[in-house]
Amino acid sequence: MSNQITIYSSDFQSINYNTYIIEPSPDVQLNVPSLRNISIDIVCPDKSDKILEFPYVIYQNHFFSFKKSLKCKLTQKKNLYYLNNDELNIAVWGSSQDEVIEAFNFQFHSLYRNFALENDENLSTKAQILKSKILALISLVL
Repeated sequence: MSNQITIYSSDFQSINYNTYIIEPSPDVQLNVPSLRNISIDIVCPDKSDKILEFPYVIYQNHFFSFKKSLKCKLTQKKNLYYLNNDELNIAVWGSSQDEVIEAFNFQFHSLYRNFALENDENLSTKAQILKSKILALISLVL
């Protein structure tokens, strides 16, 4: 039995909605009924940039749900995609939109492990501020 997450994207130029089905990796066990209809909204402020809103992040067997969607700017230049979040100072890139989203998920997971789970006495003042931002953003970790 596989779990599926439906991601909705919208093209504000033509107001068409496309549905994509994404299968989590086999080691991800999502048994939370409320996760069945979660969506990622893609907002198109102009033709070159998109704002992706992540209500959650899944990386390997970790699930992070957010109190409010994490907004990231997606740009494409030549054959690369770039995804940035200024609040957490995340900047990743990849050769496809799927690859850059996977890189973002990995980066968020790494920030959580290296900052949010670390004792304050082992962190600099700036790292403690980042830790506070991460913890304030998260509503649930599975």
